[in-house]
Amino acid sequence: MGFLACRRCQRKICHHEQLFHMSSEGPVSAFVNPGGVVHETATFYRATNLRLVGVMSEEYSWFPGYAWTIAVCTHCQEHIGWRFSSVKADTVPKHFWGLSRDALRSVMAADDD
Repeated sequence: MGFLACRRCQRKICHHEQLFHMSSEGPVSAFVNPGGVVHETATFYRATNLRLVGVMSEEYSWFPGYAWTIAVCTHCQEHIGWRFSSVKADTVPKHFWGLSRDALRSVMAADDD
């Protein structure tokens, strides 16, 4: 089925089958940060080759009940998205990734290594 890779360095980030609906709008939603920048963000259960930067914050979270942490590519340090972590004991899922469509490119299964 293929995977999604960092647009900048082509490092594998996640598989398409990890995509899920966290929002009523579907698996991809447009969110605006406090600076006015629009992020088309897709939600995934799992991701790899990402490093978290900074501390978790609930401020301006796009998903109520979750705190976010910036996620960058471990290879080139490109901003890929955010890891969202539950701040309530009964919230499911406990963690997920919100990845920016602009930071990713699709790689076909034949190119999967």
